[in-house]
Amino acid sequence: MVETEKLRVIRRGFDTLDVAFQGAVNPRTRAALAEAKERAAEAQRPVLLEIEDFEGLVSPNGASGGYAFIWDTGPQGEIWTFKDNGDPEQWNIRVQVRSAKLAIQGYQATRDSLFGILDALGAYVRKESISRADFAVDFLAENFEFSSNDFVMHSHATARDDDDGLAWEEAAAKAYERGIERAVREAVSKAKAHGGDIEKEAAKAAAQVVKDGGGILTHSAGRKSTSVTIGKMPGRQVIVYDKRREAIRKSVTHWFDVWGFDKDDCPPIWRVEIRAGKEHLRDWRISTFDDLEAAIGDVYAAAVQSVRLLARQPEPGENVSRVESHPLWVLLTEELQGALRENISGIVKGRITEGYQDQIQTMLRQQICGTVISYAVANGLTPEETKAHVIDILDRDMTAYYRDQPSKFSTKFTEAKERYHFLERVPCDGQETQRDGTEEALPEDIPFPTLRYEGRRVEGAPLGQSPEVVPC
Repeated sequence: MVETEKLRVIRRGFDTLDVAFQGAVNPRTRAALAEAKERAAEAQRPVLLEIEDFEGLVSPNGASGGYAFIWDTGPQGEIWTFKDNGDPEQWNIRVQVRSAKLAIQGYQATRDSLFGILDALGAYVRKESISRADFAVDFLAENFEFSSNDFVMHSHATARDDDDGLAWEEAAAKAYERGIERAVREAVSKAKAHGGDIEKEAAKAAAQVVKDGGGILTHSAGRKSTSVTIGKMPGRQVIVYDKRREAIRKSVTHWFDVWGFDKDDCPPIWRVEIRAGKEHLRDWRISTFDDLEAAIGDVYAAAVQSVRLLARQPEPGENVSRVESHPLWVLLTEELQGALRENISGIVKGRITEGYQDQIQTMLRQQICGTVISYAVANGLTPEETKAHVIDILDRDMTAYYRDQPSKFSTKFTEAKERYHFLERVPCDGQETQRDGTEEALPEDIPFPTLRYEGRRVEGAPLGQSPEVVPC
């Protein structure tokens, strides 16, 4: 078991926030999105669209559910989707907030910023509906180990695992059988004890298991469990996993800045993540931001009561409810009591941007080196000749490329600038700057075309007034 003195919380806060809005953006914004999407389709790549002080990439395709436009504001922003519909009675707007933004700004500032962006878009919004709200607590926990057998669940959280070499479909079927059997057995026992309708309670318990579709899904590295997932979306999930390992594997290096550790010297970081999907939020009657702020703490508290990590295995015949919770679970429960306390990481946004910049530069550097070696071999060079002359060869070929195909050079440069638009606002010193409206020109003033939404606001279209009554 992990030693209590080596267990501490290093970060906690919302990790995912998905929201739909009943309303519509104004006609001019939809026209700008349509124009950008058309250009993206012609270029077969996302293109940059600026609207007031906000910018993002518009995809050449739409999203499922009838959303015609996708506008991605970057890894520290959101993914917005819009229907090409001006009827404010319809649910035409949807946003998925990225975890980096929530880590930097916290919940309150993130919520406010969403309405700021909607205002910049000239949106008329009637109400919102939150479809997902995940909360994560990160622990510094050395020597922490667990297995799926260390978790005890309410009967509504069925057992689901993928051990014994079973395929997922077989494991799921086996899990449902075990979960339904256990749920029915407990329901029958309670019905007998309290004089209830045995058949009715048994059927209700079985139906709840099917509805939840929950269970335990474990992953391991060698003999050590690296993650356990209990439950199924869009219901509720509780996940415990090795976050440091995931951050390294997926090259999501900004988490090391959030935690305050260097990647190479970071101690074990374990995350407990509670995911509340649309159906689970609906069960708690949570739809609006006000609902969320009033009740989400209760949702998370109920989750860690329904699912518990035990400090030890129960003795034969021992009532599992009498087994104490693991120290990590005790600390988790305490942290969740203040789920909506502001939890901003304290790091400057530019530091995370620099992390992305380093990550992108490393990736491109590796690609360049590999390509240059192949190019040298194709030119018949030895390793020694490559080292001595490759710079001259590349300089010659790049100069010829720019001289002979300036239009293509400009297009490629523009594509790269738009692809990494989210890096432009932060210079090397990590301090954010605002644009002054000018762009650094390429050699010989090669133009850098962007599609910009002109007009600070559409006159007469504030939040709360239909955009359709505004002349364009």
